[in-house]
Amino acid sequence: MGGLAFRQKFGIESKRLSNEDFIKFSNFVEPVLYNYFNKVHSVRCYRNKESHGDKDITVSDLKDKNNIHWRESLQKDLNASHLIRNTSVNSYLIDGFQLDIDLVDASIFHTHCFYSDHDPSGNLTGKLYHKFNIQYGGDGLFYMLRDLNNTYQLGKILISQNNKKICEFLGLDYFKKLNGDFDTQEDIFKWIISSKYFDARIFSFENMNHIARTRDRKRPSYNNFMKYIEDNCKDTQYNWPIKKDEWLEFINNYFPE
Repeated sequence: MGGLAFRQKFGIESKRLSNEDFIKFSNFVEPVLYNYFNKVHSVRCYRNKESHGDKDITVSDLKDKNNIHWRESLQKDLNASHLIRNTSVNSYLIDGFQLDIDLVDASIFHTHCFYSDHDPSGNLTGKLYHKFNIQYGGDGLFYMLRDLNNTYQLGKILISQNNKKICEFLGLDYFKKLNGDFDTQEDIFKWIISSKYFDARIFSFENMNHIARTRDRKRPSYNNFMKYIEDNCKDTQYNWPIKKDEWLEFINNYFPE
């Protein structure tokens, strides 16, 4: 939530942490979470990030399935002053710093963690896949089913949850992201631009629907990416087929599962 959850709800401005203090904070909260969940993953960022506005952790597989009050119990164990409960993300304020815990189903844990790591790589990868009429998110790749006029979404079909194939379809280096080989945010941008399907037009606010445009305008990382495109590759384009359906056979062959 970018460290804004408690300001929006309670008027409390959460603090930022230096990288050194962020590591100490992580070393405190992660063992506590392992008391509650079998799967715990701290969302990773680029190595040289100097300060942090919040900490994101993905969890799954609650150990005590009968503990319906685990959120409140966890709040006590974390010494958190405030708790905000949402559908999947629970935010805790710990000594003035925001911790976001994203509870996901065990079946999508690894896909979700890979998608979330190294923001904004997941969101930007999803923009590339959108050109294929494919939705990419923490639960995997889905082919979108639409009406004949391409006006309404009728449903979606799961294509893959294989992180390696999801990257390699676009010509992206899977192991670079898996190993977190990004020293700076610019390294993440270069990774996206290395895709054989990179097209600067895809990421333009003008080519988004209202919901996506409003959401991405609020994201500093996305705005930084837009500036990077403007300065380095604003004229790069890919020669797309007129109809997205022309990709269907290629997609089916690449993801036979």
